[in-house]
Amino acid sequence: MNKLRTARRSARCLAAGAVAALALTASAAGTAVAAQPAQEAQQTPTYDCDDAFETFGLVSAFDCDSSPGAPRLGTIDGPFVINTPTDSWTCGTGLAVVPVVVLAFGCE
Repeated sequence: MNKLRTARRSARCLAAGAVAALALTASAAGTAVAAQPAQEAQQTPTYDCDDAFETFGLVSAFDCDSSPGAPRLGTIDGPFVINTPTDSWTCGTGLAVVPVVVLAFGCE
Protein backbone atom coordinates (compact mmCIF):
# COMPACT_ATOMS: atom_id res chain seq x y z
CA MET A 1 0.00 0.00 0.00
CA ASN A 2 2.85 2.41 0.82
CA LYS A 3 4.46 1.72 -2.57
CA LEU A 4 1.23 2.76 -4.28
CA ARG A 5 1.06 6.03 -2.31
CA THR A 6 4.71 6.74 -3.04
CA ALA A 7 4.18 6.06 -6.73
CA ARG A 8 1.18 8.43 -6.84
CA ARG A 9 3.08 11.12 -4.95
CA SER A 10 6.03 10.75 -7.35
CA ALA A 11 3.71 10.98 -10.35
CA ARG A 12 2.16 14.19 -8.97
CA CYS A 13 5.61 15.69 -8.40
CA LEU A 14 6.67 14.77 -11.94
CA ALA A 15 3.48 16.31 -13.36
CA ALA A 16 3.99 19.52 -11.38
CA GLY A 17 7.60 19.68 -12.53
CA ALA A 18 6.57 19.18 -16.14
CA VAL A 19 3.99 21.98 -15.92
CA ALA A 20 6.59 24.30 -14.37
CA ALA A 21 9.10 23.43 -17.11
CA LEU A 22 6.49 24.13 -19.82
CA ALA A 23 5.63 27.46 -18.20
CA LEU A 24 9.30 28.48 -18.09
CA THR A 25 9.82 27.41 -21.70
CA ALA A 26 6.73 29.31 -22.85
CA SER A 27 7.84 32.36 -20.89
CA ALA A 28 11.32 32.25 -22.42
CA ALA A 29 9.90 31.75 -25.90
CA GLY A 30 7.49 34.66 -25.41
CA THR A 31 10.35 36.88 -24.30
CA ALA A 32 12.41 35.93 -27.35
CA VAL A 33 9.47 36.58 -29.68
CA ALA A 34 8.65 39.86 -27.97
CA ALA A 35 12.24 41.06 -28.34
CA GLN A 36 12.43 40.15 -32.02
CA PRO A 37 10.13 42.89 -33.48
CA ALA A 38 12.27 45.61 -31.92
CA GLN A 39 15.19 44.39 -34.02
CA GLU A 40 13.29 44.29 -37.31
CA ALA A 41 11.73 47.15 -39.22
CA GLN A 42 8.07 47.04 -38.25
CA GLN A 43 5.33 47.37 -40.80
CA THR A 44 1.75 48.25 -39.95
CA PRO A 45 -0.37 45.08 -40.08
CA THR A 46 -3.03 45.32 -42.76
CA TYR A 47 -6.19 43.32 -43.36
CA ASP A 48 -7.92 43.42 -46.76
CA CYS A 49 -11.54 42.37 -46.29
CA ASP A 50 -14.53 41.92 -48.58
CA ASP A 51 -17.05 43.55 -46.23
CA ALA A 52 -17.13 45.42 -42.90
CA PHE A 53 -19.51 47.21 -40.57
CA GLU A 54 -18.67 50.03 -38.15
CA THR A 55 -20.59 50.80 -34.97
CA PHE A 56 -19.30 53.32 -32.39
CA GLY A 57 -15.63 52.76 -33.24
CA LEU A 58 -15.96 48.96 -33.45
CA VAL A 59 -15.30 47.51 -36.89
CA SER A 60 -16.39 43.97 -37.76
CA ALA A 61 -14.70 42.90 -41.00
CA PHE A 62 -15.41 39.68 -42.88
CA ASP A 63 -13.65 37.42 -45.40
CA CYS A 64 -10.20 38.91 -44.80
CA ASP A 65 -6.63 38.38 -45.98
CA SER A 66 -3.74 39.51 -43.78
CA SER A 67 -0.47 41.14 -44.75
CA PRO A 68 2.75 39.22 -44.01
CA GLY A 69 3.51 39.40 -40.29
CA ALA A 70 -0.02 40.40 -39.27
CA PRO A 71 -1.61 38.12 -36.66
CA ARG A 72 -3.97 35.62 -38.25
CA LEU A 73 -5.36 34.20 -34.99
CA GLY A 74 -5.56 35.97 -31.65
CA THR A 75 -5.10 39.50 -30.41
CA ILE A 76 -3.82 42.37 -32.52
CA ASP A 77 -1.82 44.92 -30.51
CA GLY A 78 -0.85 48.32 -31.77
CA PRO A 79 -2.13 50.22 -34.76
CA PHE A 80 -3.34 48.26 -37.78
CA VAL A 81 -5.38 48.96 -40.89
CA ILE A 82 -8.53 47.36 -42.25
CA ASN A 83 -9.27 47.96 -45.94
CA THR A 84 -12.48 47.13 -47.79
CA PRO A 85 -13.45 48.02 -51.35
CA THR A 86 -15.32 51.10 -50.06
CA ASP A 87 -13.69 52.08 -46.71
CA SER A 88 -10.49 52.05 -44.70
CA TRP A 89 -9.95 52.25 -40.91
CA THR A 90 -6.92 52.62 -38.67
CA CYS A 91 -7.55 50.79 -35.40
CA GLY A 92 -5.87 50.41 -32.02
CA THR A 93 -6.50 46.82 -30.93
CA GLY A 94 -8.47 43.86 -32.09
CA LEU A 95 -9.02 40.15 -32.54
CA ALA A 96 -8.25 38.18 -35.68
CA VAL A 97 -9.66 34.90 -36.92
CA VAL A 98 -8.47 35.19 -40.52
CA PRO A 99 -10.04 34.54 -43.00
CA VAL A 100 -13.38 34.55 -41.18
CA VAL A 101 -13.44 37.82 -39.23
CA VAL A 102 -11.36 40.66 -37.79
CA LEU A 103 -12.87 42.60 -34.88
CA ALA A 104 -11.23 45.97 -34.30
CA PHE A 105 -11.57 48.51 -31.48
CA GLY A 106 -10.71 52.20 -31.32
CA CYS A 107 -11.05 52.72 -35.06
CA GLU A 108 -11.02 56.00 -36.93
